Amino acid sequence: MAKNMTLGMLGLGRMGMQIARRLHKNKFKVVAWNRSPEPREEFKKFV
Repeated sequence: MAKNMTLGMLGLGRMGMQIARRLHKNKFKVVAWNRSPEPREEFKKFV
């Protein structure tokens, strides 16, 4: 898979947050949506 691809994550619960972190760590661009604001703020810290 091309690493210049942007991947979207719907939901930043237990599984979604870990997937998003690993993708970001492996140089993928990740955008995410979550219904509640707390996980979104945590996501912003590492992206």
